Amino acid sequence: SAVLAAVPLMAKSRDEVGQILLVGILVIPPLGINLSIGGLALIGWSTQDSLALGALMALLRQPHARSRWPLNTDVPYLLVVLLMFIIATRGFPPTFLPRQAVSFVFAWIIPYYVITRSVGSVEALERLILWLASAAAMLAAIAVFESYRTWPLYAGLEDRFGVPHDMILIKVREGWMRA
Repeated sequence: SAVLAAVPLMAKSRDEVGQILLVGILVIPPLGINLSIGGLALIGWSTQDSLALGALMALLRQPHARSRWPLNTDVPYLLVVLLMFIIATRGFPPTFLPRQAVSFVFAWIIPYYVITRSVGSVEALERLILWLASAAAMLAAIAVFESYRTWPLYAGLEDRFGVPHDMILIKVREGWMRA
C-alpha cells in the first residue's frame, strides 16, 4: 500500500523516522485486511503494519551512530509485550500462535524499535514529544468537529465501505469518549 512508502519518502534524517511513525500511527485510521492463501487465513494486515514496516526500512536505510539505548532497557517493554501475547493467545490452538506472534511483532515490537532507535539525542527526544503534541492537537480538532457536527466522518461508512451499523455506533461512542 501507499502507506508502506510514506515514511521512507518523507523522512530526511534518522530522527524524523520515529517522529513520522509516531504521528502516522496516531492519525492514520487502522484500515485492515486479512491476508490469506486460498482458504487459509494467515494474518491480519493493517495500515499501521505497513507504516511500521516502511519505517523499519527507512531506519535501516539511514546512516546511524551507535545506539544510546542499552539492550537491558528493552527488557521491561518486551516482558509486557510477552504478557500481552500470553493473554491474547490463551485458550487458542497452537496454530494460532505464529499468526498472533507476527501480528504482535508488527504492532508492538517494530514501532517500539523504530521509535527508540531513531532518538539519538535530547533534542531529538524533545522534537519527538513536540510531534506527539502536534498529533494530539490534530486529533482534538477532529474530535471537536465530529462531536459538534454529529460525527459526519462516520455517516458514509455503511454505504461506501459496508461497515455494519453496529460498528458505526461503537465508533461514535469511542469518539465521544475521545472528545
